Amino acid sequence: MKTKLLLFFFSISFFCCGQQQQYCINFPSFKTYIFKILEDYTRFQSEYPKPPQVTDSVLLGMEREIVADDSAKFFLERLSREKYKSGIDYESAFKYIHKMDYGYSLLALSVHWNPDIRVKALLNLNQKLTIRPLVNSVKMKNGEWKKHDKIAIEFLIYTLESNPLFINGSENSTIHSTYISNILWNLDLLTHENIAEKKQFRDWYKNDL
Repeated sequence: MKTKLLLFFFSISFFCCGQQQQYCINFPSFKTYIFKILEDYTRFQSEYPKPPQVTDSVLLGMEREIVADDSAKFFLERLSREKYKSGIDYESAFKYIHKMDYGYSLLALSVHWNPDIRVKALLNLNQKLTIRPLVNSVKMKNGEWKKHDKIAIEFLIYTLESNPLFINGSENSTIHSTYISNILWNLDLLTHENIAEKKQFRDWYKNDL
């Protein structure tokens, strides 16, 4: 009986690795690779809240998007703290990600070490979600959008809960407010709740209750 059970579990494990073999062995190294792009251990932008770490569910989707795409890796690597030089780097990266419809990559970049890139990622996601009703996509028909949206809702709520609603400073607080507003606008589009009504967060938020 034990032998049969062992064979059963072995066959299940083998099947899972066959279906998602890039996750069985390479996922930990992929995770480390993306962390080196998204995180800045020097805390160069210390006046802004440190963004939360990207979750495994987003990373698994991102791995499917870019694991075999050398161009995507090239653009993303230029956004690391070591290689980033100017806004031209992230404009090129977002142009490519938008063209390839890499939704999980946008979610990951929404917790990038650079606050401008975080906002830009959410603006790109907002644009994609806004025009979706006009798009006849294979991803809609095969259920990919539904799976992506469930993960996106969970991730954006997690990101929202991991950030203070307000920070000090003039320019810094404006950028952070835009960031929080964009998280809420994307959640509105994903959930169809329309709570924020596309208003800036500071214009409708009253208190924690």
